[in-house]
Amino acid sequence: MGFCGRKVFCVLAVSMGILFLQAAFSPVIADPQEEEVDWLLKIRLDYPGLGIMDTISLRGPVDLKWFEPYPSPLFPPHLEVDSEIDTIRLRNRSGVWGRDIPGFPIHGKGFLLEPEPWVESFFDITFEIHIPGRLPNDTLSLFAPVRTFGMAHDWPPFFDKFETPPGMPPAPLHGRDGLVAAMLLSMEYEMVPHYEPEAHLSVATAYGSEVAIVGENGMIHMSAGLSGDYVAEEAIFSYRHCGDPGPFAPFHVDMDGSARIYSTIHPEGTGDGWSAYFDPGSEPFEGQCVRFEVALLVPPYGIFRDTVMAWVDPT
Repeated sequence: MGFCGRKVFCVLAVSMGILFLQAAFSPVIADPQEEEVDWLLKIRLDYPGLGIMDTISLRGPVDLKWFEPYPSPLFPPHLEVDSEIDTIRLRNRSGVWGRDIPGFPIHGKGFLLEPEPWVESFFDITFEIHIPGRLPNDTLSLFAPVRTFGMAHDWPPFFDKFETPPGMPPAPLHGRDGLVAAMLLSMEYEMVPHYEPEAHLSVATAYGSEVAIVGENGMIHMSAGLSGDYVAEEAIFSYRHCGDPGPFAPFHVDMDGSARIYSTIHPEGTGDGWSAYFDPGSEPFEGQCVRFEVALLVPPYGIFRDTVMAWVDPT
């Protein structure tokens, strides 16, 4: 073999070797896995123009996507996980909401090792937020990604705390006019499994029967609640006759949830809850079956309902 032939052979061998190493340490291209998780986010903000600071907690569902783990070329023997967060819908009871910025995907990378990783996983976070109590006519955007770190023990990294590092330089949040309206001082969050909220309605009935109890005030008391760590903003109580295919007719809207909370053991427990009083009157409810419904508004998850059948006899 001449010099030229040997040279070509060596170049091909080196090229094949490089391709082999890249293939060995690169993720296999495949469809990502995806799971809806709940995001519990806490941020600290400074409003230079207002001279105040805020700590805001938000919760809501996000879509987490990730590819299969692969051997880390930089931190062996860790496995790397390429990940992305999108479709963010966060809220709290003060009317603050947060969401993803269209065109600004949130990328992250996990580093996994049994029994304990020594390399921190991270996400580069951007978001939009509306704070009606501070800036009611504006929406603030964090355009420059802020890196958050956490030790992940699995993927999704459920219950693993991610946060900005101590001494992080404040990051600007821009208003709709493009000017800086607030500064992000710190951020921390964790992801938890998502479970759909379940509404529960309880109507006071006589022991061992489905006959609704009519109190001394001539009213039938009922209470409602929500399973899981979710917060409803209002409860709509409605009724219709059993067997009636028509819509439920609302008779009360509870806006503040000031009643005692629903309990699976007793109709009332401790804490905030939702309740209503139904006036059976006389006609046409005397001795009739009525189906009651509660509809709990739970932003940003939706409306969750439960129904209970009771025999209503005001006499």
